[in-house]
Amino acid sequence: MSSSSSCEVAPQLQPLAWLLGKWRSDEGQAVYPTMKLFPYQEELEFFQTGQPNIQFNFNSCNPENKKPMHKETGFIRIDPTSNKVAFMFAMNIGLCSLEEGTVDGQCIVLQSKNVNRMSFGKEPETRKICRRFELKDGVLKQTVQMETSTTALQEHLSVTYRRVE
Repeated sequence: MSSSSSCEVAPQLQPLAWLLGKWRSDEGQAVYPTMKLFPYQEELEFFQTGQPNIQFNFNSCNPENKKPMHKETGFIRIDPTSNKVAFMFAMNIGLCSLEEGTVDGQCIVLQSKNVNRMSFGKEPETRKICRRFELKDGVLKQTVQMETSTTALQEHLSVTYRRVE
């Protein structure tokens, strides 16, 4: 249940208030040497419930048949004494990551500190994730780079979103 509209934004979350709400992408494409190029659409929701963190859900689907695809959920915390942020991701593909970085105005830059996966996860193993969110002229852009056990760090996703509420 999201409740970003019914709760005041906690003071320590003010540097991230621009992220709150629901965002929807146009059709994007995922690229990576170890997988076939595929189109997708994604909806992001960032919300808070009065606690000193932000919760999020990312849900992607096939743009043609709307079949669910990748899902991510988690929490964002910010160090109230600095511009440091941490995103904790749990993904439906059996991957969890802790990504830390900074917020500077309406830009967040993150790098994974830990990436873990279930013991029977599909190869290749994800080893590093770098992520960037930036809001410019009402458009939220997310870029994701990924490194695996067989591929050096390189772009995996670049997608733009528009606020839907």
